[in-house]
Amino acid sequence: MERYFPSDHLLSLDEQDKFSDILTGERSVNFQENFLLVCFQDATIGRLVRGIVHNMNGFIQILSMQIELCKMDIERDLEAIHSKDLDGLSSNLDKRKERLLQMEKVLAKIEYMINIIACRSQNGGRGQRLLALDQILKEELAFWNADLFFKHSVKKETDLSGAPCLNIVNENQLRDMIDSLLSACIEEIRRDGKGNLRVSLRQKEESSAWQLDFEHTGKDFPIGMDLSGVEVWKDPHNSLLVLALNLARVRARQIGASIRLDPKRVSCLIPDNYTKAAS
Repeated sequence: MERYFPSDHLLSLDEQDKFSDILTGERSVNFQENFLLVCFQDATIGRLVRGIVHNMNGFIQILSMQIELCKMDIERDLEAIHSKDLDGLSSNLDKRKERLLQMEKVLAKIEYMINIIACRSQNGGRGQRLLALDQILKEELAFWNADLFFKHSVKKETDLSGAPCLNIVNENQLRDMIDSLLSACIEEIRRDGKGNLRVSLRQKEESSAWQLDFEHTGKDFPIGMDLSGVEVWKDPHNSLLVLALNLARVRARQIGASIRLDPKRVSCLIPDNYTKAAS
């Protein structure tokens, strides 16, 4: 096989061998999977940009209004100082303290949203570490509220374990899997125009695993469809759905999890590495 490499990027022979192996050898599947994952992540952010801007703009408007009110309060303070109205000044200070607390809450929401988005800019794995699965799920659902259809037309219900949902897992791979499964559910609900989504998380003590379920009221998942076949990509709707489901399975495999697909539910069994490590 001939090798073609850009003239402005000279590779050593070892690098050329490695690159050729990726394109033609056993690692080609992993290369394609990683490439599709990156494309899916970027596409997800791109699709949600409008909603992200919409939500951020709402927070900015609240801050702008509070700033204008604070300016008016300062004018009242100056008048109270000039007239030596200490009672009026004290009352104004209490109101301003309340406004500052409201602004602090809005800033915390903006920071929360930015942190969730920033998690998707972390390429590569962070390695396995201790995570709260319920917190990750809450953050993912908050992130998908940037999809205005999901935010306004999908009724969400969550049933998360009351106990600490701790596990040792790769955060990026876990988030990618949840993103893909949420995307698949949302697409099936979108076909009906509106619907419900129920997300539940519980510990299965008998199998030392966490069971994560996504149940929706939209169109049925294509249970009998060959998700690896060529025909499935001819339908524009199916292409996005199948990509999401396949990438979810890739990430599930990487964290040692398994996925079961039913007509209106997708279940994921995640190994409980935290309990195993502690025992």
